[in-house]
Amino acid sequence: MSQTMIRSQADFALNLLRDGSLNSSTILSPISISIALAMVYLGAKENTAAQIRNTIAKNISEEEIHAHFSSVLTLINSNNLNVTLESANRVYVQNNFKLLDSYIEGIKKHYSGELEEINFNQASAAANVRF
Repeated sequence: MSQTMIRSQADFALNLLRDGSLNSSTILSPISISIALAMVYLGAKENTAAQIRNTIAKNISEEEIHAHFSSVLTLINSNNLNVTLESANRVYVQNNFKLLDSYIEGIKKHYSGELEEINFNQASAAANVRF
């Protein structure tokens, strides 16, 4: 893992945790938020991609960003840590929305992620989707 990427992620986490809008009972995981943003970044283009990249990993190449999070997830899901930690990465997509095959393959390759179609027009049902 590059030191630049590690510093970038540390900056992201500290900025997130310093955010004045969070209250004392807020619990969040900066790495989980970074991974979710990186999964979105995989399919983003132009200004959106630049904004996400600048938020989670300034001046880091796209390849390095995905390689970094892939290695983090491999470590988290390995039995090499003295803790039990499970992660699940899933992208929810509107029913019948066509995704590029390259995006689907990238989610599976880098994030061991799954894709699930749901109907966002049925807000209550979409909000109650379980893993």
